[in-house]
Amino acid sequence: MCRNEPWIKALPAVLLGMRSVLKEDLKASAAELVYGEPLHLPGEMIVPSSVSQVSDPFDFVSRLRIMMSDLRPVPASQHCKRKVFLFKDLSTTSHVFLRADHVKPPLESPYSGPFQVVRRSDKTVTIVVGNKEVVVSIDRVKPAFILGHTPQFTQSQNPDTFLPSSVTNQLPSHTQNPLTQNTSNSGHDSLAPSPKYTTRSGRRVKFARPFDL
Repeated sequence: MCRNEPWIKALPAVLLGMRSVLKEDLKASAAELVYGEPLHLPGEMIVPSSVSQVSDPFDFVSRLRIMMSDLRPVPASQHCKRKVFLFKDLSTTSHVFLRADHVKPPLESPYSGPFQVVRRSDKTVTIVVGNKEVVVSIDRVKPAFILGHTPQFTQSQNPDTFLPSSVTNQLPSHTQNPLTQNTSNSGHDSLAPSPKYTTRSGRRVKFARPFDL
């Protein structure tokens, strides 16, 4: 009651002292019975502190601010360097495939494209995706090897015009694909009626031929 500060602030120190005091009958403290070892007590509870309190709070704050301003963060050390694999043909290829970095559902291709390369630098590649140019990192692309222009003929054009003259002279004038010939013959055979037989009682019986589906 004679103290100026509230008693509840001094309660933790009082309880700590009660739990750490040695009991004569048990030859141990209450903390030793619970934890198996004594508690670490602050030195002020045993020996009064000889350090005087800070007289000027503003001086303490200013010195603390100067000390904290002198502290600098220690630069982090990188013990390993990640090596990125790059294709040698990326400097000359005209089209590339782009790797998708998002989470892919099952059975989806990891690369999309090919996309045309517009510009390239040491770290990035500018490609045409849709109708706009997109700058991507060089480690996300791989070269796309596009085949050259191959002649395409329509139904009105004769495929023999793309063959050399020495080959066209050796071809017969009227050729027929043996596969189509076999299919045509099998078609006629399937349409041919199977023979009918008459039994003694006068019935007409039709027997199924082998492999007749």
